Amino acid sequence: MSGHEGSNLFELGSWVVEKINHFQYTPGHMFFSSPTLTLGLSGGYLAVVGLLWLWMKDRKPFQLQYFTLVHNLIMTIASLIMFIGMTSSLLGLIFVRVTLKTTRNTNTLSPSLPTYKSSQRHNDWAEIMFCDTQKQEVNQGSLYFWVYVFFLSKFYEWLDTVLMVLKKVNPSVMAHYILLFLTQSH
Repeated sequence: MSGHEGSNLFELGSWVVEKINHFQYTPGHMFFSSPTLTLGLSGGYLAVVGLLWLWMKDRKPFQLQYFTLVHNLIMTIASLIMFIGMTSSLLGLIFVRVTLKTTRNTNTLSPSLPTYKSSQRHNDWAEIMFCDTQKQEVNQGSLYFWVYVFFLSKFYEWLDTVLMVLKKVNPSVMAHYILLFLTQSH
């Protein structure tokens, strides 16, 4: 690889990171973000899996080891990427917020910045992880990018249920079927 190709790769990586960091979720305008579409697709998923289950009732199971292996490999890699993305985004938010509040608390940046009680500073990680009462992170930034990617991955996971039905993996199919439906139709 020449220096020029490495530079292009670095520029591409920087562009991707920039897009992720400045992600803006717009409900109703993004892929699968319409509640009507999501509920419709979820209903379709229930119907297709139910019909497939009835169709497979008197048939022999399909042998799909290689397809299942590739599918599981894709899901494993995607899950790892999403985990790393969400974790690094969350830790980045915590670091920035706690550092900013600590800096503001000591008034080293500017005397005009507000000060915070130490109890507010120590609970900031919980505020970021479980709620955003100040609406500073909602629908924007890298954390919400990864949440959106995770949401989209649930549609691909529907293939798990189809594979279970085709392979006649009976005991866990209904639980998986219901769990994915409930997850998707939140």
